[in-house]
Amino acid sequence: MEQQSSPVTPYVTAKAALVGLARSLAGCTRALGVGVTLLCPSLTATAFPTSARMWGPSGPSRRTMRLPEGVDTPERVADQMIEAIRAGRFLASAVFDLAPRLAAWAADPDAALPALR
Repeated sequence: MEQQSSPVTPYVTAKAALVGLARSLAGCTRALGVGVTLLCPSLTATAFPTSARMWGPSGPSRRTMRLPEGVDTPERVADQMIEAIRAGRFLASAVFDLAPRLAAWAADPDAALPALR
């Protein structure tokens, strides 16, 4: 049986690369007194989640998504970033349960996939 990738695979891969880049930069710049803050927002009310072009096994396609109530605003995400920078934190995120989620996904990679199917 041929395995096919999800249309969000390139997006998720790019996000993972940014996490690795930020971790590497933080390690390299710490001795210089330069901090690095990685912004990992939750779903944010911008045009991207409702109109992004995704690339999947069939080629490019439009992704249509209706934003649920209560998603972050761009202003709230900016405030999270400023707060994290001022506090000297590496991670700026409203996803407070991110660590347990990552641990669960590491134990069971399919646990992260239901929303992508």
